[in-house]
Amino acid sequence: MGNNRSQRSVVVQGSPVEFILVGAKGSHDGVLVSSEGPQLDLIGFAASQLTETYQSPRSILLSLFDSTRHMNGVSSFSLDNLPVEMLETKPGKAIGLEHSDERKSGYRLYWVGLCSESALREIREVFNLYAADLKYGIEAGDIEQIEWTLAPTLLRCSTANARQKRSRRIRNYFLALFVLLYTIALLFFLARYLFGF
Repeated sequence: MGNNRSQRSVVVQGSPVEFILVGAKGSHDGVLVSSEGPQLDLIGFAASQLTETYQSPRSILLSLFDSTRHMNGVSSFSLDNLPVEMLETKPGKAIGLEHSDERKSGYRLYWVGLCSESALREIREVFNLYAADLKYGIEAGDIEQIEWTLAPTLLRCSTANARQKRSRRIRNYFLALFVLLYTIALLFFLARYLFGF
């Protein structure tokens, strides 16, 4: 495992979500933390996004059937002048001491999975709630702190994906039922027209 200072990415074992965490890495942005084996398309998606929340483009009709990889992202608030040394209390309540980090920093989380717009906003809120403690873990190279502060956000990513899959199955069921009933009705009226009963 590495940290931000050694320029090596931290790999979180056993994540239910394929994700990468992007932030300042030397003189450029790079992957600071990731799940095991993130695919290159997710990294490419991250490299091409500039806004606060992101979703890969999708068609409502095609979303009923397609199995493409849906990618999303959220950004943290600015962490430019957060103290580097913090008292480790509960997540979301890190307390600053004396020194400040002059280097510009802010984190962006990208993951693969289905996600509604409302869930995306909620995920961003949770991500921001833990951003200061996440910065502490990355600066300290503390894998347990990193996992602890990312877990609530990844849980919501996983939950949003499961919820959307369930909604998709229900929509597909009713769509199939509608098509079946429509076909039966069409055949009935066709038979009535042809055979006069």
